[in-house]
Amino acid sequence: MDITPQSQLDMHALRNLIREVLSLPNGTVRPSRDNGAFTPGIVIVNDVSSESLGMRSDFVNGQEVISESIVTLISIHVFGKNANTLLNKFRLALRTSHFLSGIKQMHACVYRYSDVRDLTTGIGATKEERSQIDVYLMHNFSIQTDLPAIELTSIHAQAQTSKNNIITINNEVNQG
Repeated sequence: MDITPQSQLDMHALRNLIREVLSLPNGTVRPSRDNGAFTPGIVIVNDVSSESLGMRSDFVNGQEVISESIVTLISIHVFGKNANTLLNKFRLALRTSHFLSGIKQMHACVYRYSDVRDLTTGIGATKEERSQIDVYLMHNFSIQTDLPAIELTSIHAQAQTSKNNIITINNEVNQG
């Protein structure tokens, strides 16, 4: 099977796009899986889950192509001063032509997004500003099989009864 280029959401490209629209320096937008602490000024962007919206199967040049529309939940967390302000800016930036053009290049679109949530907490005698937004991106996942389409198949079954009678069933099933 061959997986098409737009099969998975490019998280590296998405993080770079978020960094660009927020005018942040290199290294500040990263996945939580990277080594390093969640220090102030860091933006964490992760794909949390994916949900299928539907599938379809087509035949192109005698080969089957199976496509699935997927909505992927992207969770964005900001740590540090003005975290809430930064994510409110990002929520507005979701509508800019720059962001929409970048998402389109990834073969995706903004499906919906949540409100910005202020998650500021007190740690000891200090307060740590945190904020979060969830963005749902829709994209397609496709595979192309190397096998030709099955249009007609024969089913042959044979059973032996307790009285040694043999029953044979021949049936043709149209798969197209």
